[in-house]
Amino acid sequence: MNVPVRMLKCTVFLGSKKADGAYEVRGTAFFLGRELNQEHKFVYLVTAKHVLDGIKNKLGLDSVGVRINIKGGLSRWFDVKISEWKSHPNHSPESPVDVSVFLVTGALHDLDIECYPLNEAATKSVIDRNEIGVGDELFFTGLFHYRYGSQRNIPIVRIGNIAAMPDPNELVPTSIGKVEAYLIEARSIGGLSGSPVYVNLGTTRWVDGEVRFAPKRFNFYLLGLMHGHWDSSNAADLDEVNADDKVTKGVNVGIGIVIPTVKILEVINQPVFKKNEEDSARLLAEEHLPSTDDLLSDDGLTSETFEGALKRASRKVSSQPESEYDET
Repeated sequence: MNVPVRMLKCTVFLGSKKADGAYEVRGTAFFLGRELNQEHKFVYLVTAKHVLDGIKNKLGLDSVGVRINIKGGLSRWFDVKISEWKSHPNHSPESPVDVSVFLVTGALHDLDIECYPLNEAATKSVIDRNEIGVGDELFFTGLFHYRYGSQRNIPIVRIGNIAAMPDPNELVPTSIGKVEAYLIEARSIGGLSGSPVYVNLGTTRWVDGEVRFAPKRFNFYLLGLMHGHWDSSNAADLDEVNADDKVTKGVNVGIGIVIPTVKILEVINQPVFKKNEEDSARLLAEEHLPSTDDLLSDDGLTSETFEGALKRASRKVSSQPESEYDET
């Protein structure tokens, strides 16, 4: 299986800022996009909630660092308030949903990123229509904290297959509580928490008693995000990098835990985000959306302009058609 470079560009790294101002990598996040029209889209940054909780509760920090590659250059860290991230509306200690979403808006064309389209998520209808199930091939992209890139983010790719489908009546026990999740045959390790997981349907597929041919070369759907892995200690462990806990709790048995995409969509479809999208559509109709020049200083992209852009109403994107995402 070939994974196009643009899939890697959806992935960024998260970290914590140390007392000396340097950053330490902790986990992975990825960009999703929902198109408003041909020039504007809503962009969301998604990760596993426990990565942010670890930075806030274990390290006592109120911001998470986001390391993003810059076009024509290196990478840059941006600080984002943890309080700005939204969790699942039904999340609780008794019913945890390991998803956090941040609305990223504004003209950010200096960033060397891609946004995976939300209309290519593995929703229930997509799963049913394509008969996605046990044995299907998948892959995920994320942080390998032993070699993540000294100058630019270098995500790794791990490949596996679906080992068990989610079952709301058979929850998976984890260190944050019982969760609804896929089990996958793929070895996850520290740093991959929050990684996007994609199912690959290939170029031909037997569905509903007949052979179907893929309409595009890369026939991928977003399956969910990486939570952690199963240990031989009969417990599931988290996969963020935790410098304060180097003790291995058990042997990684090679089974990963993936939070389904539907949980991500339930966060994004909350009223707080829907209102922003509605307001943006209204502003667009009134032609009051900011231009690229409004958001970038003479010195280029800075932490201040980036954080300001995160709170703007919409993000202007290039005129490149969405279909280009799936072509060579």
